[in-house]
Amino acid sequence: MRKIILTIFVGCLFLLSAAPALADVCKSDSCSKTEVGAFMQDIAAKCYNTGDCSLADIMIVINNVGIYVLGIIGSLVLLMYVIGGIMMLTSEGGDRKVQGKKMIVGATVGMIIVFAAYAAIITLDSVLRNRGLAETVSEQQK
Repeated sequence: MRKIILTIFVGCLFLLSAAPALADVCKSDSCSKTEVGAFMQDIAAKCYNTGDCSLADIMIVINNVGIYVLGIIGSLVLLMYVIGGIMMLTSEGGDRKVQGKKMIVGATVGMIIVFAAYAAIITLDSVLRNRGLAETVSEQQK
């Protein structure tokens, strides 16, 4: 037991000491995807370089994570469509046809719920920031 705790402690020390060695700075006013990765792109350079972040920077990161999650959900919905379609094709009119249809309907309902929630969040964000919805959508598509 003591050996396991010591191993975990030493491993944590090595992980925590490696973080400053990976430090890099953004060279322009906002950080690009190649400099900081997909989740932190478009944040202010001051936030990335010195840690002086504003609420807008945090919202940008949350938005980037949300877009990533939407991509994963879209991929999962496509997978459910394929699995449900294969189940319907191979069922020969049996119970698996009903299961395949339920899978496709469930995936569609889930996708509608997720996209409606995302649209509501974009609308709420644009109202709170006093911007037009068209301007917000065009920024999302960058």
